Amino acid sequence: MSSYIDSILLNSYKNLFKVALTNNQKRELLTPISSHNSQNLTLRGYQSEVISHVYEKFDAGKISILLYAPTGAGKTIIAAKIIADWVNQGKRVLFLVHRGKLVHQTRDKLSKFFGIEPSIIWRDFYEPDYSNPVQIAMLQTLQNRELPPDIDLVILDEAHTGSYYKIWQRIMVCYSGGVVALSKTKFLGLSASPWRSKTDQGYCHIPTKTCPQCDSLIANYEKICPFCGYIFDSEKKNVRATKRKFEEILSQEQQQQFRFLKVRAVNAYNKCKPIDNLDNLFEQEFNYNPPMDWYDGLIFNNDSEIWGIHVQHYWRYLLEIIPNPGSPIAKEQIQGLIKREFKSAIQRATEHFQKSFTQKNVSPQEVKFRVSERIASLINYKPWWIILDLKSPPDANYLDFTYKESRFKYESTFALKPKLLQAQMELIGIAIGEGIDYHSQDEAVIEKSIVTVKHAILHKSFSFVKSFVGRLNSTAKLRVWNGLNIREKQAYRKWQEKNNSEISENTEVASSAIKQVSEIEVKSQNHVNQNDEIIDRDNLFKLLSGEINDVKANVNNSNTTSVKNQPNLILFPERRANTSTSTVENPNPHNLRVWEKVASNKPDSPAYNWCGRITRMHPTNPEICYVNYPERKSLLNLNATEISCRFEDLRRI
Repeated sequence: MSSYIDSILLNSYKNLFKVALTNNQKRELLTPISSHNSQNLTLRGYQSEVISHVYEKFDAGKISILLYAPTGAGKTIIAAKIIADWVNQGKRVLFLVHRGKLVHQTRDKLSKFFGIEPSIIWRDFYEPDYSNPVQIAMLQTLQNRELPPDIDLVILDEAHTGSYYKIWQRIMVCYSGGVVALSKTKFLGLSASPWRSKTDQGYCHIPTKTCPQCDSLIANYEKICPFCGYIFDSEKKNVRATKRKFEEILSQEQQQQFRFLKVRAVNAYNKCKPIDNLDNLFEQEFNYNPPMDWYDGLIFNNDSEIWGIHVQHYWRYLLEIIPNPGSPIAKEQIQGLIKREFKSAIQRATEHFQKSFTQKNVSPQEVKFRVSERIASLINYKPWWIILDLKSPPDANYLDFTYKESRFKYESTFALKPKLLQAQMELIGIAIGEGIDYHSQDEAVIEKSIVTVKHAILHKSFSFVKSFVGRLNSTAKLRVWNGLNIREKQAYRKWQEKNNSEISENTEVASSAIKQVSEIEVKSQNHVNQNDEIIDRDNLFKLLSGEINDVKANVNNSNTTSVKNQPNLILFPERRANTSTSTVENPNPHNLRVWEKVASNKPDSPAYNWCGRITRMHPTNPEICYVNYPERKSLLNLNATEISCRFEDLRRI
């Protein structure tokens, strides 16, 4: 197969089919032609669909395709049908295998269903007939034979193994003329397991694990088994105290001292223990403070590809081990630890952004502002739904679809970067775990807590609110915080600011954390901080750099473009959908009613082409209703077909 892979997910067979595509090249239109000998063969729906997809991609100019289908999906039948279609168009096909069993199996299917008697290139058979339009060859035998001439399609079975034979490179060069992008011959690989743990097999080498429910071998990063839907427990990935290159320039004594520091930092992270006493431990042992550069990448080794992912892991660790993470002292401590651990990575990113923005003829002040904004977005805490690329916490029934969508996106994007794929999917797994926790709270308890906090704020009993919220876990805090309206949140914020509360929070975050310097609102002439207070550009730059902590001014209600990325009462961005509905003039603009047929009005939504019915209205929020989409079960294999939707996002059909 070629080196650049783009993937397409087919939802027909438990969402498990995948076609991996490479290299554009225009070709004549290819359409499947049914053979008169194939009347006794009835393809399954997903088999017909995947064959059509393969032809569509060939017709679109793709040269090399990897077809991924699970064991038992009938890859031999699919291959036989494709061979028959090409033969019926006067084409010549070479089918490659590496096991004798596959030779007999493919030959039988071609003969039984399509009346095709192929030529066999294998030592167990007589001399092959190279004039035959279909050649079935053993890779091992073909290594010592002449290649069949004038082949239009090469099919490689068990491609995750066969592509590692030396003869495969010879085949690719021979039939493509040495330039795959200009090849007239098409290449199709078949595999049930393209992701392998062995380095001499597969296309993405990643660790695997066995699902305890269905015994399927799946990628180690999977949070939800793609075969049976089993949900794995969330596990924090441990890091290793690996040796770094700069240690080579240290003396033997310094190397021992650095290892002392690194091993303790890594162990503290893996065991979720405090890290703030490392300086004291080192000084007690060696009678001096360690150089600050030793802390740079001390735990995560400053991996340039995935350091942004490591930032999110480090955030979650620090929020666990630092008490009262919303207090000013803890806030300063977390900011310092983040910048200390990722110092070099932040510097590299800063230089990259500065160079990029400078080339766009942007003023120095604007460059500084944009660079600060981009860096802040990289090092800020991201709640679970932001990691899943959503604007607010999704409905519980939507989590499974969101996970599959994220997996498809990252497997497609990072198909040839297994380390980056695994790191990204591990973070997605953590986000899904946090989402499950978010929706697993007792609804009755949450509702009572919201009512209690609302009543206390109404009567200005803010000290009670602080005490009451402090007894809740982080997920319950988030649910309660999202249950308050804007006025209630603002009232609590003002009380916190006035009383220098130890538990601080901001517009975007709910759980104990830090107010990041990146939360700003950019206006055409003025910049507004998290309390909608106007600040000038010079003060904004000071705010971003940490030179000042706050700027006081008047409230301006003009239109703004928000840039918000950080943590702080409670650690996650608040859910805009739960704000007060009193400001909505028409919550149901299309006057939709129960049992009317509807679909999404957003073209990029999967529900845009679906047909659903409104089953009920939300009991308290007039903006929301519940829609039953049968396609969620038939296309996405989800048990729950009902989801909550905003009226403004629906259209009558």
